Amino acid sequence: SLSSSELIAADDACLDPQTREFEASYLKPLGIGAMLDAPIRSGGRVAGVLCAEHVGGPRLWTADEKTLVVAMANQVSLALEADARRRAQDAIALSGERMRATLASALDSIIAMDASGGIIEFNPAAERAFGHARSDVIGRQLSEVIIPPEHRAAHERGFRRYLETGTSTLLGRRVEMPAMRADGGRLLVELAITVVGTGRAAVFTAFLRDITELRRAAAEVEASEDRFRELADNIDEVFWLVDVAAHRILYVSPAYERVWGRKRETLYARTQAWAEAIHPADRARVLEASLTRQLSGEYNEEYRIVQPDGSTRWIKDRAF
Repeated sequence: SLSSSELIAADDACLDPQTREFEASYLKPLGIGAMLDAPIRSGGRVAGVLCAEHVGGPRLWTADEKTLVVAMANQVSLALEADARRRAQDAIALSGERMRATLASALDSIIAMDASGGIIEFNPAAERAFGHARSDVIGRQLSEVIIPPEHRAAHERGFRRYLETGTSTLLGRRVEMPAMRADGGRLLVELAITVVGTGRAAVFTAFLRDITELRRAAAEVEASEDRFRELADNIDEVFWLVDVAAHRILYVSPAYERVWGRKRETLYARTQAWAEAIHPADRARVLEASLTRQLSGEYNEEYRIVQPDGSTRWIKDRAF
């Protein structure tokens, strides 16, 4: 048994602020607080005082009416456990809602499959990209849904190798690969794969971005540059592109070597090389015009250049 002073000291050691809040919320409404207060106020002794842990909640005091107190405390503990379960279930439900919202709003296709190769997730972006309804592909083999027939054997070999050895050439990388739509049409995708779990418990998630139009546009730009270069390389006039702000030559046509009598490489290395070839009597005027009127598109000059052999040529120079 403990004296009132010893009980108070034990109480201070056992009950932290969170526990005291619990005591005020749960114990006193049940009458437990009053049962303990009376002996303390009278300076008497309390037998069988116990400080016990309860799942999901703080510690409880019990006194000589131990059976009653423990029974009542157990009711509180059960209530706390039910509340903890409810909170956990709410957290799981909220997490699920967030995951579904993420999948629904993602701009990239997200497709998950299990270790048997069956599709277990197919988000709205994947429905739009591949033309399949989610309900139609869940449970089907991924290889038969989006992988072109000529690539399925390689996919199956790589998949089996990973399951058997844990090694893969795709995991942790971004790769480009062809894919197949529901109507048989082809598209080019950028693919990244992650895996959670091992062996037969593994879940694979593929993040796919349709880059068909991006690659087509890049190919068109490259073709356009090739056409430009073919034209520029074969015209008789000297043609160049200049980054005025950076004072850098971006391109100069092969005709420069014939007209200026100097290698193009010297112009790429030293932008001022073209001006050094200008006849001394014309150089100051041309340089001033190039600095003040090129950006406005009013640059239109005639001047002489001196070739390395000392011969002179007249140049008509315009800038746009």
